[in-house]
Amino acid sequence: MKIAGMSDIHGILEQSKLMEEVDILYIPGDWSPLELQRCVSSEDKGGTMKQWIREKLLPWLLELPAKHIVLSPGNHDFVTERPWFKEWFNELL
Repeated sequence: MKIAGMSDIHGILEQSKLMEEVDILYIPGDWSPLELQRCVSSEDKGGTMKQWIREKLLPWLLELPAKHIVLSPGNHDFVTERPWFKEWFNELL
């Protein structure tokens, strides 16, 4: 079984690639871009974390060569603290 981890990518997805396929990829936090980390309103307006997650993060995660991905929040992932986040994110998946 191959397990890999990456953290503190802060939205720099194009440089955060896996070189080979793994069984489990663990991303333990700080995946939010620093310039958007506090854009966490429940309204889905341009430039919000919701838009970035939907348009950038999820497509990137789906392209990674990992059978399973564990994504958890870090101290810069403020959007995950919102009461609506868990339900909204699960609907995206």
